[in-house]
Amino acid sequence: PPRSTLFPYTTLFRSVESGDYLVLQNEISEIPYLMDCAYEKGMHIVLNPSPVNEKIFQMPLEKAEYLILNEIEAAAILKETDAALAENADGTALLNGLVHKFPDSKIVLTLGKEGRSEERRVGKECRSRW
Repeated sequence: PPRSTLFPYTTLFRSVESGDYLVLQNEISEIPYLMDCAYEKGMHIVLNPSPVNEKIFQMPLEKAEYLILNEIEAAAILKETDAALAENADGTALLNGLVHKFPDSKIVLTLGKEGRSEERRVGKECRSRW
């Protein structure tokens, strides 16, 4: 990206420390750059990839420590690698697909009127809670 568009962000990253949180939603520019800088600084990255659009495929999603998303966003992200799962999945299948694709991330999947599902790891075992 042009250096002039990054100026506010480079200034921001001078004052952050490892362990700080960066919370992002897919409504601002330069998210890949922000995620890369935050990751290098050792920050916790929380991402809601909403609204879903082609920009999510340019983001280093594996660097997000927390992904907070709904079924539509989950299906869009999974469709890239598993179209059948994305089109036919219920909440549990989507959650499992996200956990498989992003094993180092903590996933919160909202399910509309069905509530939410979150993935928790206990040792190497994954557990879902509805």
